[in-house]
Amino acid sequence: MNLDAFVESVDLLSKSEIQKVKYLFYYFFRREGLSEAGPPEVRHWFDELNLGRPNISRLTMKIKSSAEFIQGSSPTKFRLHAKTIKSLVEEIPSLSPTLAKKLFLAQ
Repeated sequence: MNLDAFVESVDLLSKSEIQKVKYLFYYFFRREGLSEAGPPEVRHWFDELNLGRPNISRLTMKIKSSAEFIQGSSPTKFRLHAKTIKSLVEEIPSLSPTLAKKLFLAQ
């Protein structure tokens, strides 16, 4: 599934800013093996989809206070929480599970 099809299948444009980050992170986690992300990746995702650039400071605070994300390898990086990944695997089974399962089990 390409990014445009994914955006349509999850109705990404109707989601809140933090939910967009969660779903886009999951897409790149599944498709490219991205295990953690930070502000540069988020900006790139939003730019790629022609979405308004998020206020990174505000978004970072929302991510840090969200139970759906955990701290990454540095203070500016974050990862999807295992429970978030599990719920997204159940919600969006159409993405190939092989790579995500390997990465999830390795954590």
